[in-house]
Amino acid sequence: MFPTKAFYHPNEMITIKIAGKFDVKIWNLADEIATLTGVDCLEWTPPTTPKHGYLVQILTSDGEFWTAFDVLNHWTDAPRYGYLFDFSPTRTITNLDWMLEHHINGIQFYDWMYRHDRLLPPTDEFIDPLGREMSLDVVRKLIQLAHQCGMSAMPYTAIYAASPEFASQHMDWGLYDDQNQIYDFAEGFLKLMNTDSGWRQHFIEECLSVLEYLPFDGIHVDQYGEPQTGRSVDDTQINLANSIANTLIDLYETLPDNKNLVFNLVHNWPLSAVAQTPVDFLYCEIWAPKTMLYDLAEITQENWIASAGKTPIVAVYINPQYDYTVRMVECVILASGGYHILHGENGLYLSDPYFPKAGQVSLELSRYLKQVADFGVAYEELLTFAHPIDMNVETSEEVWTIVRKTDGKLVLNLLNVSPDEEWTQNINPVNIKKDVKVQMFLEDRIKRVWYVTPDIPASPQQLVTQLDDKMLKFNVPTLITWGLVCIELMI
Repeated sequence: MFPTKAFYHPNEMITIKIAGKFDVKIWNLADEIATLTGVDCLEWTPPTTPKHGYLVQILTSDGEFWTAFDVLNHWTDAPRYGYLFDFSPTRTITNLDWMLEHHINGIQFYDWMYRHDRLLPPTDEFIDPLGREMSLDVVRKLIQLAHQCGMSAMPYTAIYAASPEFASQHMDWGLYDDQNQIYDFAEGFLKLMNTDSGWRQHFIEECLSVLEYLPFDGIHVDQYGEPQTGRSVDDTQINLANSIANTLIDLYETLPDNKNLVFNLVHNWPLSAVAQTPVDFLYCEIWAPKTMLYDLAEITQENWIASAGKTPIVAVYINPQYDYTVRMVECVILASGGYHILHGENGLYLSDPYFPKAGQVSLELSRYLKQVADFGVAYEELLTFAHPIDMNVETSEEVWTIVRKTDGKLVLNLLNVSPDEEWTQNINPVNIKKDVKVQMFLEDRIKRVWYVTPDIPASPQQLVTQLDDKMLKFNVPTLITWGLVCIELMI
């Protein structure tokens, strides 16, 4: 049971299909704001304030169920990015329920195109560069289906990639290495073009032709992370970071109104240049040597700050059999104000940079990821829209604490893992911690303190506190993976 749309606009009624009679409770943070009963379908209009998330408890004769929804002005206010990669004429999956259940509100259409240098195919059915049978009619239908679900559809492109044939016909557009050879990608599968050459206008025109022909909602632009410099055909050194940024600016200025632009910062490069462009949010693909959980938190927060509080999308690819690693990566990124792209094609977990290699997770992990997806939406005001801050927090157990602040609330994210663990490895689960003592110096007056966790679906639990000479003390009852303490201040 989940909402029929990925998010809702102010004044829009939410709808959840529920078989039979039901009782429903709805919370915004720690406040229960609605108690409803009905049959077969819940319809309710939430408060009109945008950038608010809601937790939903559903009781039926079949048991207890939980979901969440949020109210936003636009999907890019709190982007939750998913992906599709099956555009074959024989595609059998004809709904996006899997992504709706996980509240995905933007979809990257991965490798949907005819060629990297010629995006639209000559006919509706075609063969892609890797020999896959593709159908533009299927692409159209999936875009329409996404729109019905309140999701935006973003077509994959690559900012400088061209086929060897195209490159050989435009040698003056190539990006050259120190040996005066055009850069290869994937052992010659693609060639790299100079974004300071005539390629830039060609690329922009290709993107515009896509938006004229298909109802996509913008452009997703990729790069490959290497090289980070290059030369033109006349041996002029190119500032590739600035060249990429200028290409994005030129592309954005030509886009129709209300179309979005996203760019992939591979290795978080070139962050400073791209953060100054009009991309709608930052998308960052992280690789070695940034392999510690601490690196994920640091880079996510760095992107959040660089984009003035826009939710960054983080791409890291993890073996789906690494259960606790997957759990902790989700928790760390959300606690740091970002969103991990992982849910896409029905039931698959994004575990490889070539998206069609997405893998399966265990049933137990799948259930947990659903709980985390609900948690991230229900408490987005304390995660997505909260500022990272430094604050000393003492705990009786070894706990990693990430602190954020928003609208008179302090948010303590308690993570049951060491920040030095590597997300590229199979992290061993840590023992459950009970009655974790927490204390911190706090000059503000306190309204209330409450606790919630994605590990156990439940409404927030108010904590008993003690304040001695501006030292706030309380106990966290149970910490399995991730717990969130909200300290509401008197203002």
